[in-house]
Amino acid sequence: MNERYRQQLFQNAENRFFYSSKTNTIHDRLCKSVNDIDERHLYVIPDLTKEYIKGKRLCPHCRRKLAVRMGMVKQLRNQARYYTFFMHFFAEVGAQTEDLVKLFVWNEGALSYVSDDCIQIRVKEDTWRICHDSDGVGLYHNNYEVNFDCTRTFSKSFHKQFDNNDPRFKNFANIICTYTFHHHRRKAEQYARKVNEEKLQAQLAIVDNYAVARRKSLLHYYFTFVDIGNRAVEDQHPCFVDSSQVISTEDHCDYSLVTCRVPKWRKAEFLQAMDGLKNYAFTEARFDYPSLCEELVSQAV
Repeated sequence: MNERYRQQLFQNAENRFFYSSKTNTIHDRLCKSVNDIDERHLYVIPDLTKEYIKGKRLCPHCRRKLAVRMGMVKQLRNQARYYTFFMHFFAEVGAQTEDLVKLFVWNEGALSYVSDDCIQIRVKEDTWRICHDSDGVGLYHNNYEVNFDCTRTFSKSFHKQFDNNDPRFKNFANIICTYTFHHHRRKAEQYARKVNEEKLQAQLAIVDNYAVARRKSLLHYYFTFVDIGNRAVEDQHPCFVDSSQVISTEDHCDYSLVTCRVPKWRKAEFLQAMDGLKNYAFTEARFDYPSLCEELVSQAV
């Protein structure tokens, strides 16, 4: 290869990696082995992806350099001082080459600078910091709040991650790469379900799902109630249906507003049937039933 052209390739900071088609090997731009690659087999690679690397070899002599350079976020890529800083930092915290390859090559972590004592690594949705602290070196994880739909809202603050009393970088890398929100999400879903059930139970306890019509009769009471799927009628509760109106809602389309006539001596059975409807609403997690009752029953009074 023309020596001048070769020097131009190396001097261009955008040429971050080189690939040899002859040996099927990817090299970091500072790898000495690049000088031995024939120009017919030499390819310049500005950026690497995990998909591109599949099926290719990583140079055994520059794997560490390649991993760190691949991890650096775009804003820092062409600044040699940050590359030098990261190399020194990982040496200080005892990072092994394969841990860096796992973090930045296979998990495509994004590496950024926080301070001379702290770096930041983002893998998937989560952000981590490895910092020199009073205990030596610590791993920190971004804080977040779990929403009721079990999504997360992240804050800009961090908490110290429990590391099983193993402050080695290898352990930190394993925690970062294997962390998933699945376990926490399951707990969050269970908690949200419990909260919603308790809320539904409290709402059902105070809401009326029926109203007494202002109609005088010696033998009967006249009620209007919110039925679920004609359950009160089909289960042959002691009520005589005069009319019913199907109600469509966003979540369910099987509610009915029912007007009925109940003999006075069977009022207790009717009220028991209304409690049964509430129990059914709780069992079926009909979270919209209390608000629907509150709205419709007040109109029926």
